[in-house]
Amino acid sequence: MDENKRTIFERSVPWLYLVFFFFLLQPLTTGIGRLLPGPRVDTFQNLWNFWWVRRAFLDLGTGPFFTPDLLWPGGADLSYHTLSLGNTLLAVPLGGILSPAALLGLCLTLAYPIGAWGAYLLSRELGAGRAGAFLGGLFFALFPHHLDQIHSHLNLTSNQFLPFFLLYLVRTLRRPSLRAALLSGLFLAIQAWFCLTYMMQGLLLAAAAATAALLFPPGGRRERRWIPRLAAGLALFLLLIAPLVVPPLRSSEARGEFTYKNVRPNLSASLETLASPGVFHPVLGKTVHSRNRRYDHLPRGSTTYLGLAALVLAGAGIRRRRSSLLLAGGAFLFLLLSLGPDLMVRIGVTTGIPLPYRIVQSLPILRFLRVPNRFLIPYSLLAAPLVAAGFTRLWADRRARAAAAMLAALLLFEYFPAPLSTAPIGRPDYRALLAARRGAGAVLDVPLFLGSMDTMYMYDQTVHGRPIAAGYVSIPPPNLRWIAGEHPFFAWVADPFGKEEADEPEGIDPTAALRRLGFGDVVLHKDFDGGMDRYAPPGMDWPEKSDAGQWYWKHTTVTGSVSSRRMKRYRSALERWLGPPWHEDDRVALFAVPEETGGTAR
Repeated sequence: MDENKRTIFERSVPWLYLVFFFFLLQPLTTGIGRLLPGPRVDTFQNLWNFWWVRRAFLDLGTGPFFTPDLLWPGGADLSYHTLSLGNTLLAVPLGGILSPAALLGLCLTLAYPIGAWGAYLLSRELGAGRAGAFLGGLFFALFPHHLDQIHSHLNLTSNQFLPFFLLYLVRTLRRPSLRAALLSGLFLAIQAWFCLTYMMQGLLLAAAAATAALLFPPGGRRERRWIPRLAAGLALFLLLIAPLVVPPLRSSEARGEFTYKNVRPNLSASLETLASPGVFHPVLGKTVHSRNRRYDHLPRGSTTYLGLAALVLAGAGIRRRRSSLLLAGGAFLFLLLSLGPDLMVRIGVTTGIPLPYRIVQSLPILRFLRVPNRFLIPYSLLAAPLVAAGFTRLWADRRARAAAAMLAALLLFEYFPAPLSTAPIGRPDYRALLAARRGAGAVLDVPLFLGSMDTMYMYDQTVHGRPIAAGYVSIPPPNLRWIAGEHPFFAWVADPFGKEEADEPEGIDPTAALRRLGFGDVVLHKDFDGGMDRYAPPGMDWPEKSDAGQWYWKHTTVTGSVSSRRMKRYRSALERWLGPPWHEDDRVALFAVPEETGGTAR
């Protein structure tokens, strides 16, 4: 390949990735603004995040770290909430022409080709050939654990700046320059604005790389020219993330301790899941699922398959060189961390053998890295250059070219996803009706979960725009259940999974409390009635057998999760105290809080 062709190829790489993922991520890419990935409860939270960030800056003129619109009337501290501001800040300039759903689809779609390009450049920096580096980029972007995040987690899909950070970190350590160090700090800061989890993992990478450079300096040289340059990059990084980290620090002092979420066994990789293709694989998925029903209980985003072809190529790429051995050692360390605090051979079955993640779990700041299997992302970042090097090495040997081509094809087959599970966006009338009564006050949604299921109510809020008592914050604030202590009625509706024999509080009219707290309407969500045969999320238009992966929603749905007996009691109590609903359809019944004169608003 002559120099002109090489230049053309290098410039074409990001566009080739863009075209590749445009077709791979169908139907989401052609349905941007009309379709939602998944959807899961976090999908609705992502939509709310776009809506809220725009509202905070343009309507309220405040920052995004506190909202009066959730957990009404106290409001919700969002200092530790997964806002993914690198993505959601796009709503400020673009929210007037693109809906939250369109912005979500655009951000999800662009994350993959950008990340693949970064991994390509990193692989080239570390010596891989162009074809091998291109495969390394695909490996990083298509890695099953990463691709699985598109159904739920915008922040965890957005790992695209980690390869650029590592690229310039490597350059800083190899050929110390202030420019490379500053770019390394810049890209890690950018990554922080998209996902704090990957930022912390990037800091672990930087610490490991710096330690390796001190203990095993390149070429045996003892020079330390990279130290002051790396310090400058660190200073730039700290300066750029200050707006992200200062609000949580201040919030903890002002409002008390936030609640850490515990590590669950099904959030760790197991030897079984590392060796098993994902259940959403178009060819192998059904077989894997039929042989092990434990997959029903894994949350979306828990695919941890490593891939046979990738392991063979990475093994072929390991050479007796410093950079190669350090990549392999780092990849193994992060793979070990992904296994969680105790070794699991099968899903959810611990052996009691302690693993290094226990150290991470015990450290104050690193405790926020509460999902062990997410350490597979830095594993894939370090493995990508090894995969690229392995393909390059095999392809250079004419006798092994057929094997190299077969392994590349097998990698793509193993990682190739089924058509994305998507759902059309529903536009039920009741949201517009609530929006028309915006001046009536806040909205109380029943049942009130005060947890992840409330994201569906947050999704409704992006249309009606009224404060709600519900709310799901990634790290629950201290006042999460404050409203439950304001009146026995609130405590009752906020305990939808309580004992069946627990009747509503007798003889206690909640009307005065509703008025005192500024509620104008109560929405009874009939979707949650366990006696109703409905699998689509509330507010969505989703045929029962719409696409591949639909069974997943049916196995893990939150709709139909409250007993019919409890739902009937909720309705009876609301009709007794508030009168008949002023609007009802197959999904909701809307009740108006009577005015003090006794009349009911219509």
